Amino acid sequence: MQIEHGKDTYPLPPTHEVHLSGVPGFRATIDYAISAYVYKGKAAALLPVKQNNTVSTPFVYYPRSRPALGLPGPMTITTVYPGVLESADWTCFDTVMAAKSRGVKDIVAKLYIPASRVFCLSEPIPFHLTFASSAVSLAAFLPYVPAPSSYMGARRLTRIQVLRQSSVDVRNTTIAGTKTDIWRVLSIGEGSFRHACDGQEFMSFVGEIAVNPNTRIGGFKAGGLFIKDCIVLSMIPPDPTKSPFSELRCVVPIRLTTDPWSSDNTGAPFLQTEYSTPSTPEESHAGSHFSDYQEQV
Repeated sequence: MQIEHGKDTYPLPPTHEVHLSGVPGFRATIDYAISAYVYKGKAAALLPVKQNNTVSTPFVYYPRSRPALGLPGPMTITTVYPGVLESADWTCFDTVMAAKSRGVKDIVAKLYIPASRVFCLSEPIPFHLTFASSAVSLAAFLPYVPAPSSYMGARRLTRIQVLRQSSVDVRNTTIAGTKTDIWRVLSIGEGSFRHACDGQEFMSFVGEIAVNPNTRIGGFKAGGLFIKDCIVLSMIPPDPTKSPFSELRCVVPIRLTTDPWSSDNTGAPFLQTEYSTPSTPEESHAGSHFSDYQEQV
């Protein structure tokens, strides 16, 4: 099933509601109902019914999808840089934290996630993370390293999250090359870290991101409404003026599915189009506001 919007055609979107308070604000709602119309003709003139009747029943529509591939096995931890044995099943995303103080060097953050970048909502998303630089720079970075899950109550300076951007563009226009859409970014998943190993010039962590169980659907596009998801690795110093390093943000586009991958095709049958493929970097960065996200404290 599909819908048309202007010259574009989209798969039928799921039941969904999103809103942004304030000015400018927006509210986008997708609802469905089945309606039966009864028309009273001349042959039924004696029946005790009104001239025309309509009976409607609302329903919730959640189209199902699953990854085309299963999650790979965990990466092998090693004390040799970059702390893991790289493989084709995992993709590395490099980001640089620029040094701001004398005597320290830039730190390279290497984030490894499964190469498919398609994950089931109900399954944890695995990742590996390595920070590489000189021993002096890594020592200066220690106050900002990821906190283990047992310290989740403390303020987390280095975090990895799944962020969801909901944008509405009712005019479909641009001003000075910038789209005029209204958008909202929310965190729908939080990662936990544990220390993996250290080397002379690197420190390595592993972990998982759990998606909020209240999240029922993946991303989609329907007309002027666009829902998309990304993994975002960030390091935000509490006082940027005193931090020896600049802020870090690494944005990786992903897609979320309703069902897990199955090796034996158990469960409900799926059409070929219902096996999700990852979004491209171009899809993610076009009109993306993930780097603007700041959690409300």
